Amino acid sequence: MNITNDKDMKEWLNNNLLSRNEAMLITKQSASAFDQSVASGKIIPYLERKVNGRKVISLYKKEDLQLYAKNKKRV
Repeated sequence: MNITNDKDMKEWLNNNLLSRNEAMLITKQSASAFDQSVASGKIIPYLERKVNGRKVISLYKKEDLQLYAKNKKRV
């Protein structure tokens, strides 16, 4: 995608970046399972913001989550 202005950027962000709760719906995981996948590096935030060294928000790329969900092992 060729992003040339703020409108295009907003559209891309809205269509491609997801909150933790939205991400959990795609991966079909509970909160603890999702957090474990993040902690183990199986899911990596696309964008993470920290304040005073503390994580305040993580956003996940929809495409990455869809691929993870498709390939994750079922127990």
